[in-house]
Amino acid sequence: MALPRFPATSPFFHAPASRRTFLHSTLAVGTMGLLAGCGGTSAASSAAVKTAGGATVVRYQGSPNAVTYLELAEDLGYLEGVQLQWLGNTTSGPQDIQSVATGAADIGGAFAGAVVKLIEAGAAVTAVSNYYGSDAQTFQGLFVAADSHITTPRDLVGRSVAMNTLGAHAEAFVSTWLRRAGLSEEEIAEVTYVALPPNDTGQAITRGFVDAGVLGGIAQDVALAQGGIRELVRDTDLFGGFAGGQVVLRDDWIEANPDASTSVATGIFRAVEWATDQPRETVIARHTEIITARGRDEKLEPLKHWKSSGLTDGGRIRDEDFTRWQDWLRTTRIVEEDLDPVKYYTNAFITAAAVSGAVS
Repeated sequence: MALPRFPATSPFFHAPASRRTFLHSTLAVGTMGLLAGCGGTSAASSAAVKTAGGATVVRYQGSPNAVTYLELAEDLGYLEGVQLQWLGNTTSGPQDIQSVATGAADIGGAFAGAVVKLIEAGAAVTAVSNYYGSDAQTFQGLFVAADSHITTPRDLVGRSVAMNTLGAHAEAFVSTWLRRAGLSEEEIAEVTYVALPPNDTGQAITRGFVDAGVLGGIAQDVALAQGGIRELVRDTDLFGGFAGGQVVLRDDWIEANPDASTSVATGIFRAVEWATDQPRETVIARHTEIITARGRDEKLEPLKHWKSSGLTDGGRIRDEDFTRWQDWLRTTRIVEEDLDPVKYYTNAFITAAAVSGAVS
């Protein structure tokens, strides 16, 4: 199926300047909605449902054809005293953590910048573990057509860049690359970001519907196999290996369920460590078993594209997991001052025994 060439007036196009205005209005509305949702959550309703055996039920959203670290932790027996309840699949990281803020789910994960946005908008949530990252095997890359004349950051001025979600990891990465190359904010504002599904991005680049696109995971592998694209830069070229996103719990839920909060955060930490330590084939085989057993009519083919967790510290969060995005967050007016990262996360629920390796 042919992809259309999106005009500048298309709702799929968002130039940075207009997007900032949109973002402000969205955050204002979002703040009212989030505060209303959180304000209506009493201490009693924050106390999770218990199973007949006394386990705490943790409601979460999954991802199709994939295994989250929360699900892996349960399968490995790392979630003591916790029973997961799958609510369906999330449509995006921001949607996932918004569901936590409003009480529709108990745990969710998103890009660090999205976590900052949500908390700055007034949501009472806290990040308790990293859950994805970028390394030499697993990364976000910016690609152009093989015969494109685009070779430098400045060549993107006046051009279009496709990405899965606006205002998230891909946009922050590209904007940071442009800024580090010395482009002015006015020049960066002339780069048009396009929301496009990853499965369509490779084709959109080769057919000239967009000038560049950010790809990762299976979509990156498939596009490279099909050919006709060339890599410009990776997010790891800017930051080295780094943690990209965190899982969050609602603050009142944490207060009402401290043991379950510890079990979840430590379980994710241990699952990340397990996946990091095991051979790739072992991880893929375990994921295959989990997906097959849960019976959600999912595809197993995407699993072969799993390469690594992208994390090197078992999910423990550091200040720089948030501060690396500070310039981007300020230019998009998510924050006005320097970040105070302690506002956004805690490692208190990852047990010392797990960190020291005493828990296997």
